Amino acid sequence: MKFCVNCGKELKPGTKFCTSCGSKIEELEAEVKEEVEEKVVKKPKNNEKKVKEEKKVEEPVEEKVKEEEPVEDHIEEAYVPPVMPYYPPKKRSVGKIVFVSILITVLVAAIVVLSILVFNKYNSKSDDENNNTNSYSNTEDEPKDDNKNKNPEVWKRRLIVEDDGEEIGDYYSEFKFYKDGTFKYTDDDHDFKTEGTYEKDGNTIEIYYDLYGSDETSTLYIRNGKLCINEKTCDDYYVQDSKNYTIHVDYEDYEDYDDDENSEKVKVYIFEAGGCPYCELQVEYLEGLSGYGKKFEIVRKELYVDHVDWAPGKDYRLGEKTAQIFKENGFEDVDVNATPLVVVSNIYAQLGYSSNLESVIEEAYKKGDTDVVGCLDQGRTNCFP
Repeated sequence: MKFCVNCGKELKPGTKFCTSCGSKIEELEAEVKEEVEEKVVKKPKNNEKKVKEEKKVEEPVEEKVKEEEPVEDHIEEAYVPPVMPYYPPKKRSVGKIVFVSILITVLVAAIVVLSILVFNKYNSKSDDENNNTNSYSNTEDEPKDDNKNKNPEVWKRRLIVEDDGEEIGDYYSEFKFYKDGTFKYTDDDHDFKTEGTYEKDGNTIEIYYDLYGSDETSTLYIRNGKLCINEKTCDDYYVQDSKNYTIHVDYEDYEDYDDDENSEKVKVYIFEAGGCPYCELQVEYLEGLSGYGKKFEIVRKELYVDHVDWAPGKDYRLGEKTAQIFKENGFEDVDVNATPLVVVSNIYAQLGYSSNLESVIEEAYKKGDTDVVGCLDQGRTNCFP
């Protein structure tokens, strides 16, 4: 393939004139040949060397540069860069990728399983240590014998409350007395559980347990195959017979049954100032509730002598302690700068008159009165469970 040495246009075979610039091909080729021969360095003959040098000096510099320009342009345009070799990309092995992925997955799964096993082993060890620490025993230094806690003596009761023959309540509770001198009590009626120690003397069982941070003692009586709560009557009882532990109670009698003389009433404390109108209004509201005298009682405390001079009353220091312990347990708005200050168990402490205390008292009655104020009044600590 040939190109025009004047314009670089491609020429067809046998073409004598360039179709682009019109130059005659033979004349251009002859001129290029002469110029190329001039640029080729040949070893001169001895008799021609001196003549050649003189000829070279006589040539004008500008003319030589002018004549060389077409040749240089021709050489640059005619230059074709070499083609770089093409190397196809290497094919990756799919099998190797799959194998590595499976290997990583297996390693991660093994690490997770090992971590779970170690964690479960540690928790199991911690639970065993806690069980050993919290176990009850009549002798502190005596190691716990699991055989003593097999086949405990179980007394149970199912209380069904009915209204005109229709069942409206079904409550289950039980005592479990173990041979190592410990017991457990579960009461679904009040959603309550406790445990402690006991001593059995004939038909009398004394139980010792912790109730909301205070040590309590109760007496149970065994009569005619029943475990009775009351000493005189046995309306509220537990039995060991799996078939005859259900007690049916009519709803009208259930309140009297549930509010027997031994049932602990909730104490509603009112810290007041003498002559305080809202304090008297609060007492009037409480006395009008249906549970007054059965489920709760009102305890009035003198926070200030009167509501004019605001001189501290005889129970002012107790009021300060009460406000402080409730603040420490999340009741941020409680203080002794106003009256009335109303306190119910460990679930309610509020300044000012309130007409929404019935549900609060009912909740405290079902859970059991913690009586934080009474605990503080006795000079005890750790009164808020």
